[in-house]
Amino acid sequence: EPKATARAKLGVNGQWINVQDPKGDQGYVAAWYVADTKSQPAAVTVAAKAPAAVRPAAATAPAVKLPAGALAFVPTEELSFRTQPVIAPETLIRRIPTTEQVVSIEPANQAIPKVGVTGQWLKVRDASNKVGYVAAWYVKYASGSTAQQPATAAPAAASNGGAVKVKATAEGIALRKQPIVSDATLIKRLPLGAEFVVLEPNVDTKIGKNDQWLKVKDPTGAEGFVAAWFVAR
Repeated sequence: EPKATARAKLGVNGQWINVQDPKGDQGYVAAWYVADTKSQPAAVTVAAKAPAAVRPAAATAPAVKLPAGALAFVPTEELSFRTQPVIAPETLIRRIPTTEQVVSIEPANQAIPKVGVTGQWLKVRDASNKVGYVAAWYVKYASGSTAQQPATAAPAAASNGGAVKVKATAEGIALRKQPIVSDATLIKRLPLGAEFVVLEPNVDTKIGKNDQWLKVKDPTGAEGFVAAWFVAR
């Protein structure tokens, strides 16, 4: 097969290369078990690689203790860790299992809008402190990250109807017209520590919880919805 086609397959799982052996017999070999010997300019010559030794399954890594304000993620499925935000064989560093955390090294106000969005990438540090990129649409917040900090217990609102107030636990929290993540629903973004007055009852079951939203009023009087997992009492 053409050199360019064959070289693109070398070392890639699930790919096969049409080859001819030293005796002249033709057939197919698994591309992930061969490498280019670069010995002949007119054709791609490949040499077999010994398969990697089978290792026992690794034990689940303990959760990383995160510094204050850190955004940590876990994959929603086995995740590619890459040198660049490009899907290509040459950018792949390794696969990250769903049991391993990665920590964002981007500013929170840049990372937060990307989480779960197709086509977006996050620059992160893995468990071995190596830096690379992961697809933002294949991660979710890890337990212990800024977005998952449990709300600090607070006394119940006064019986005279005192308003419940919450504060943003992440930079760039979005105030939205509707409880939907979309450019069309964005009213504004507010800084870490911004205070909101909650405009609905029974909020304690929502504060700090993923996939929950709170109807609030910001310091300027603007009303809308904020992600409950980005606020605390």
